[in-house]
Amino acid sequence: MIRESLTIQWIFIWSHGGDTLSADLKKTTLETPETIEAFHWLVDLKLKHKVSPPEGDTTFSTGDPFMTNKLAMMSQGTGSLGNWIAGIKDFEWDLFYVPTDPKTNKRMVSSNGNPYLMTTNTKAPDQAWLLLKHLAGPFTQNLIAQTKIAMPTLISAATDTNGYLKSPPASLKYTDMDMKVSHDDEFHKYWLDWYNEITKQMQLAFNGEKTVEEAAKLADQAGDRILQRA
Repeated sequence: MIRESLTIQWIFIWSHGGDTLSADLKKTTLETPETIEAFHWLVDLKLKHKVSPPEGDTTFSTGDPFMTNKLAMMSQGTGSLGNWIAGIKDFEWDLFYVPTDPKTNKRMVSSNGNPYLMTTNTKAPDQAWLLLKHLAGPFTQNLIAQTKIAMPTLISAATDTNGYLKSPPASLKYTDMDMKVSHDDEFHKYWLDWYNEITKQMQLAFNGEKTVEEAAKLADQAGDRILQRA
């Protein structure tokens, strides 16, 4: 299933040579030829080839459809691994990597996470720094690796074949391979407002209400209005 989240769809856009933002983060770029082509493919997957449920279908509205054996495959991040390992008992499953784009011969994935931060005006900088070092250090990162609730940010923990990369599932090595072709989500100050607005506009194409070109034009206009706040 191709999920409705644009952040999941962006991996196919990036692989095809497109993007959603200009390099200076000042312009929404969904109308570029490469991005339009990628969106056509994604919209066709849903509307023509029916790889995702139609609008109004509530079959997958609750719970994890892959874990509950309602879907054969889905595009998902590494944050689901811990739940799948703990919760899937009645069938065998594994990972596979994002396919190479046939036109560009490139393969890209999304890399993002919630960072550990310390503000400059903290009243307890020494204690805050100790906490940051603890969270980013081997003890905490290896706990994350053991539970697989996320991919560790500490490289030694994320690439440990006797830790995070130890099966199940059998092909966890793909997570490290993906990091070598990863693309950040280009976060900026107004990112959430911008993302929600362009998602709302592009959804019109996935619903069949607008063509990809029409939806992309609306998304660019709406996205740029938000970016102009900066």
